[in-house]
Amino acid sequence: MIGKKMHLISYGFLLFVFLSFEINAQTRYANARSMGVAGAYGAVARGFESTAWSPANLGLSDNPNTSFHFLSLGVGVQNNAFSIGDYKEYNGKYLTDSDKRNILDKIPDDGIGAFGNFGTDIFGISINNFAFSVSAGAASSLHFAKEFVDLAFYGNALDQVYDLSNTRGAAFGFSKFSFSYGRPIKVDLFKEFSVGGTFHYIRGLGYAEVLRSNSSVATTLDGIEVLSEMELRTALGGNGFAFDLGCAAQIDKNIGVSFSLDNLGSIKWTNEVKIYRYGASADSLTAEKISETDSDSLFDDYDEELDGKDFSSSMPAKMRVGSLYKTRAYIFSADYIQGFSDKPGVSTTPQMAFGMEYMGFHFLPLRVGFAVGGDESFLSALGFGLKFGSFSMNIATLAHQSLFPGLGSGMGFAFDMKVGTR
Repeated sequence: MIGKKMHLISYGFLLFVFLSFEINAQTRYANARSMGVAGAYGAVARGFESTAWSPANLGLSDNPNTSFHFLSLGVGVQNNAFSIGDYKEYNGKYLTDSDKRNILDKIPDDGIGAFGNFGTDIFGISINNFAFSVSAGAASSLHFAKEFVDLAFYGNALDQVYDLSNTRGAAFGFSKFSFSYGRPIKVDLFKEFSVGGTFHYIRGLGYAEVLRSNSSVATTLDGIEVLSEMELRTALGGNGFAFDLGCAAQIDKNIGVSFSLDNLGSIKWTNEVKIYRYGASADSLTAEKISETDSDSLFDDYDEELDGKDFSSSMPAKMRVGSLYKTRAYIFSADYIQGFSDKPGVSTTPQMAFGMEYMGFHFLPLRVGFAVGGDESFLSALGFGLKFGSFSMNIATLAHQSLFPGLGSGMGFAFDMKVGTR
C-alpha cells in the first residue's frame, strides 16, 4: 500500500512540475518584435515602445512623430530541469529505477525552479519626444527542494534525514502608467546624442512570497519523524513609483547604442496584508500506528492567519546596454542585461541577447535571436511581421534550452498590432 502511494506521489509530482509550463505566466514579453530578436531591443525601440526599453530613444531624429498601439499580449513559462520531451517520455509510464535516476540527474542541486512571466501593453502613444503607456504584468518564481523527488521515488532510508527546507517562491502582479521624455543634446563625440527618463506610477494588484520554510523527514529504529513549518505573506493591493533613466546615441548613420537603468523604485503593499503560518510534526510513526490510529491524532499541527504590517517590495531593477548596426535590409542588435537582485523578472546572472531582423521583403520582416545567461541560461527566438504602410502586426515565439519552439524546458509567445513603428 505504501509503495503504491509512493508511485502515486511520484506521478503527481511529475504532473505538477510539467503543469508549471501552463499555469505560471515579465512585461518584456508584451512586445512581439522584441521577443522575435530574443530581447536584443534596447537600441532598436522607437516611439511608445521607448517607455519600456530606453526612454532616451525618444530624442533621436528617427523617432516617429506619432505612434500608438491597440493590442499586445505575451506569455513566457519555463522550468530549470525538464523539457517537453521529458514530459512526453515519462507521462503515464511506470517509472523504473533507471527512469527515476535519469529524472533526478536532471534536477539541479538547489532544486526545481519554475518561472513564469506575463505582460500586456494596454495602451501606448507617442507624440514627438513624449510617450505615455498603460501596461500590466505578472511574474512568478518557485523553487522546490530536490529531496522531495528523491523521497517520493525511493522512500525514506533508515537514519537518513531528508532536508526539504530549500523551498522558496514569490509572485506579483501590477499595472503601470508610464510617462517618458527624451531630449537631444549636442555631444561632439556622436552624430546624435539624447538623454531621457520615464516616470512610472505602479498599482500593485497582488503579492505572495514564502518567508520561511523548514521541513524534514527522518527514519529511525523507532519510526518516522516528520517536521514541517512554513510562513507565507500575501497582499492584495499597493501603490508605488519607479524611474527609468538613460541615454542613447547614433555613432554614425548605421550604428546606434543605448544605456538605461530600469525600475528604480518600489511598491508599498497596504491592502489586505496577511501572514499565514502552518506547521505539523510527528515522531515514532510506524505503519501499525498509521493503520490503527486516526491520522489527526498522530500529528501536532497548527495553522494561523494574522494581519500583517504594511511592507515594501523593490521593483526588479536592472541595467541594459543596447547596440545596433543597421543597413538597408538588416538590423543586427545586441543587448547586455544585468539585474540587481534575484527575484521574479530579473537575475544577478548577466544575460547577453543577440538579434537580427531582415527587412528585404518590406511587408514581411523576419526576425531571429538568441540569448545566453540570466534565469533562462539559453533561449532562442523566431518572429515575423506583416507591415502595410505605418501599420504592422507582429508574432513571435521563443524556446528555452532549445533551438526550436516546443522542444525545450519552456516557451513564450507574443502578438501585437501597432501604428508608427515596425
